[in-house]
Amino acid sequence: MAFKDEKIYNGMKELVKKSLAILDRNGFEFKHTEDSNIEVDLKNIPPISFLLNDKIRRQIYSKIEEIEKTKEFAYTWDLVNKMLLSQSESKKHDDIQLPGLGLDAPSPEVETALRKQEFKWTDIPYFLIAYCNLKKDLEFDEDIFYGLYKRFEEKLYGENYIMALCPLKKFYLETDELVLDDGIKIRRIFQGELSFINKEMAGNTLKNLDDIQFTIEYTYDENEFRKPRDADDWSNYQFDLAFSGEKKFIAIVALLRLFKDGDFHNPLENFQVPFWANAGQGIHFNLCDRRIPEDRNYILKRAEAEGFVEFYRKSLRFTNVRRMFIALERFNLAYEKKRFEDNIIDYVIALEALFGKKENKSRLGMRIGLKSGFLVGDSKEKITEIYKFMRDLYGLRSTIVHGDEIKIPMKIGKEDYYSDYRLRSDIIDIFRKIIRCFFDEGRTEDREETFAIIEDELKSGENKDKSGEEMVKLIYDKIQTKMKAPGVQPEHESIGA
Repeated sequence: MAFKDEKIYNGMKELVKKSLAILDRNGFEFKHTEDSNIEVDLKNIPPISFLLNDKIRRQIYSKIEEIEKTKEFAYTWDLVNKMLLSQSESKKHDDIQLPGLGLDAPSPEVETALRKQEFKWTDIPYFLIAYCNLKKDLEFDEDIFYGLYKRFEEKLYGENYIMALCPLKKFYLETDELVLDDGIKIRRIFQGELSFINKEMAGNTLKNLDDIQFTIEYTYDENEFRKPRDADDWSNYQFDLAFSGEKKFIAIVALLRLFKDGDFHNPLENFQVPFWANAGQGIHFNLCDRRIPEDRNYILKRAEAEGFVEFYRKSLRFTNVRRMFIALERFNLAYEKKRFEDNIIDYVIALEALFGKKENKSRLGMRIGLKSGFLVGDSKEKITEIYKFMRDLYGLRSTIVHGDEIKIPMKIGKEDYYSDYRLRSDIIDIFRKIIRCFFDEGRTEDREETFAIIEDELKSGENKDKSGEEMVKLIYDKIQTKMKAPGVQPEHESIGA
């Protein structure tokens, strides 16, 4: 067996044996729990943090002071934390031996830390807890120790060591697993995982466990986010580092909702899993419990899975673009919130992120309407219809944020809406079309050219008093003239795309 550090491996083994002896001498008792049916598969150990059991953790921690006083603990703790020191620092203790074991003596830093009971980013007691849960008794098992140690070593040396989970409520796959990309998949969640998450959740947003059968899983190397970056890339680097797994989850959940109709809820719980860090991170909503009718459940069928994977991969050109991410995030927020007014505000923020201009915020409602129309519409009439819908939607948003009363029926475009449910459905439908047009790589050049024409016409002083309908005609005619120019051939049905 090859290890990155033979000393750490042997030190951990001695510590585990010593700890088991202490627990046995003090009458440690393993009690079967709801997780006892989890089988240990050394080829694919399930996420270790979800095997931790409250009773076992309490029993071990009641003896942890005695374990911490052993030379095995001091030696192992010292070796592990040397990984954070420079090579010159690491050599200070290499020639100091402890009698009997042939182990390095603990450094003064270790002794100070032990007195304060401070642990750095690798928590050795959690390794002991995980081992006890896997072994189910107090006899040392080389195979189980090695399988667990591989996880420990991955964490120590920074190789694919963070796993984050995002449970999905009322979401169903016809298969047990759908791989989206390296390190990213949607899979069936273990009941042991759910039990653990639910215990740790402040607010208990997951509630009925039967409603949650699948989770998004994202495994990544945190060191990838800590590599030196160019100054020009610093902003995106900070953006990526701040969100990491949660950012991926938000995008994937939005893409699932945009891919097809159906209702599911996403509490946006980002549970980070190396096995010694069990605290939930992320955004906690208690707004996810409204009833979903059976005919509205989200089921991604086997025949649809390949189409979603393709849709997801098309999105990768954009999901690291800040404006696109904001649009997807706001789409999710609108989906989860109960209040109609909040929905409208979030939808319009999503559209502003896609179509707004940082340097020019005037005539924003017209800009959103024109770009939406020319992106999706395939005729002057359709473009005008979409423009009017977006213009009135922006007007509804202004009514809400300025505290004015919403009048029923709501006149949005050519329709009179008597219910927020129907309006919300139409907004989602057009937003879905907009995102698909953005993701279509073949339309990129045409889209950018059309948007440039729209911006030029909006900046023109000659057009400052023109209505939206007049602007549609003006821009449409200009695009048609350009398309009819010698050597220019229209490639797509949609005028703006």
